[in-house]
Amino acid sequence: MSKFIGKTAVISGGAEGIGLSIAKALGEQKMNIVLTDINEKNLQKASLELETIGVPVLPVVLDVAKEDQWQEVAEKAIARFGKIHMVVNNAGVGGESGSIENQNARGWQWALDVNLMGVVFGAKVIVPLIKQHGEGGWIVNVAS
Repeated sequence: MSKFIGKTAVISGGAEGIGLSIAKALGEQKMNIVLTDINEKNLQKASLELETIGVPVLPVVLDVAKEDQWQEVAEKAIARFGKIHMVVNNAGVGGESGSIENQNARGWQWALDVNLMGVVFGAKVIVPLIKQHGEGGWIVNVAS
């Protein structure tokens, strides 16, 4: 019997690639999935894909670099599923390409905001909710 049955996972950057694969794998373990992504069109498509295979899913648009949006995700997750047991900080960007002398501060700041602060905000908002119910849980940070 899976220890994940009936538990809830919040996955950032979940509309495609690694995030969607994680959502499918956890859904197969009978977890509830709060699927988030900044791209609403891709998010709706991914959510439908999960629903089609019987995964309970709540899609929420999220810019991980905005702490207040993480708070909204948490509130919606609790309203729908009652508790949160896992956060998968998967959203990430590669930054700008090209030579270093052609880089600008705005591009670097965007990469830091998504890749670093997105993880910080995800943990800051979700971990207290995992602790609150006293059942334990999981933090998964995807990085490259």
